Amino acid sequence: MRKIRDGLLIAAITLALFVLLEAGSRIFWSQASSAIYLREHSILTQDNQVGWVNRPCAHAIAKTPEFTTEYQINRQGFRDAVVHPLSPGPGVTRILLLGDSFTFGQGNEYDKNWPVILARELNRSGFEVEVINDGVCGYDTRQEVLNLERLAQEYHPGLVVLVFLPNDLFTNTPFDAPVPQLDAINNLKHYRTSVEATLTSIAAHLNIVELSERMMLSNDSMYERLYMMTPRAQYFSNPPAKRLQTQLSLTEVLLERGMNFCKARGLSFAVLSLPQEFQVLALANGDSPSGVDVEVIDSTLSGFAQTKGTPWFAALDTMASAYKARKSDLFYRSDGHLTNTGSEVVAGFLADQLVKHGLVRRPAGVNPMPVALSAPSADSGCGPDHPSQAGDAPLSASPE
Repeated sequence: MRKIRDGLLIAAITLALFVLLEAGSRIFWSQASSAIYLREHSILTQDNQVGWVNRPCAHAIAKTPEFTTEYQINRQGFRDAVVHPLSPGPGVTRILLLGDSFTFGQGNEYDKNWPVILARELNRSGFEVEVINDGVCGYDTRQEVLNLERLAQEYHPGLVVLVFLPNDLFTNTPFDAPVPQLDAINNLKHYRTSVEATLTSIAAHLNIVELSERMMLSNDSMYERLYMMTPRAQYFSNPPAKRLQTQLSLTEVLLERGMNFCKARGLSFAVLSLPQEFQVLALANGDSPSGVDVEVIDSTLSGFAQTKGTPWFAALDTMASAYKARKSDLFYRSDGHLTNTGSEVVAGFLADQLVKHGLVRRPAGVNPMPVALSAPSADSGCGPDHPSQAGDAPLSASPE
């Protein structure tokens, strides 16, 4: 009887200590994420052609343990500070960026987002460019190509840059597949770029567990080990797994349609390939797990692009070198998106590649066009905000 009593006492004390620890962590190191919607109730809205698009004039503030960021969409549905005329100005190369949340800039304030930095750097160097940021959270290659076919005819870009990430392989489907529903974006957690989903299933609502997770992810070796526990690890298998081979072949079909669309209309087309943090860490530290090749996707798809005469700009080597030299995170460890430092590296890399391949030009006698560097305001073509609406969910299930 005494043993039972002592056992219950120990259990009660342990539980009380755990409750105090949990309460303390919530007060001093809260891991809660939330979104405040200043207009409408979400950033995205359903679309019958591509599944979903940015909601015109949406305005929200996302708060996570790693960042607090304001997002504002102009009336055309782009995360841009201005409303774009249907045709670019004389001598200006209009660049249409097609991508997912990494192009949208989740985790980055407007002037810290790499599409804005890209435009700023090129214009300061005398290259006349205008960048349209059609980054949409949750998009894959199929949706980006479908959006290309719609937007190119309306906005007449001179250069199209499709932004590819390995996570696109998980959700890419044939063009004749059913149109995805907006709810699908909430079912992508097990395909995330970060490895957060590995542990959140254990105790999704325990702050102390999420805090411990973040501490674990801050270590490079632990991050890589946890990543290898996720389904996405199979996409870097060497030799390639059957699933990887199938999705790579499908992705080539999707890309080729975009290439052919642009070629038929005299538009330049290029692909920017952004890596996941796992790839950058493994390459920078030289400790890729056995049976893993972090460059296999770029090797395969860049070879395909070369046969089609399409530039393939793989940022992996540059980002790995930057991380090794700076020892500053290029990605948010838990969220998985680019930090401001990572955004700067990507912008610099793409600017160099565009100049190197002659895809941007310096018009004679034309002054550099101004670049909007502040958060979108009335120039976005939207009226005043509606009363705030708060939610406890992130703006997307991302990173996809």
